[in-house]
Amino acid sequence: MYPGNAVEDSLRESGATWRRVAPGEWGLTVSAGGADLHVGLALRGGMLAAQAEVAGPGELSEHALLRRNRTLRIVRFSHTAAGAVYLQGEVPEGAVTVGEVDRLLGLLVAAAEEARSKARIQKLTRAAKLNGSKATARNGAMAATRSRNAATPSACRRSRPPFGIT
Repeated sequence: MYPGNAVEDSLRESGATWRRVAPGEWGLTVSAGGADLHVGLALRGGMLAAQAEVAGPGELSEHALLRRNRTLRIVRFSHTAAGAVYLQGEVPEGAVTVGEVDRLLGLLVAAAEEARSKARIQKLTRAAKLNGSKATARNGAMAATRSRNAATPSACRRSRPPFGIT
């Protein structure tokens, strides 16, 4: 079976908004951390690669991202020369199945949600420190956590959530 068929079957089953960009390349948009996450998928060099920009320059600590990379599987954080934070992941072309595409995208979206939540908390904490209020920083961090938990994508409320981690 051509790996591209498994990719398209997984995308169709997910209910996410997606499009075929070119032969062996797809783009999709999913909600992650309260905002759209634009993911690129491509079959190249014997691998199915996925990537998405998660945060802008300076929004996340490079040190924290390196530490987080130690515990991630299949996906990892990277950044551009300008400092934008990306998530990237690969699966060997021979292992591409509907389930593996779902797993790859599930891990990517989960890591993106976590990173965006941390970026919001760091932003609120920095803003509160500028205002000189530790209580405001703590309250802002708690509000960001509550909003992240409340912002469950509607597609995840189905009986089989898209991009499940299996």
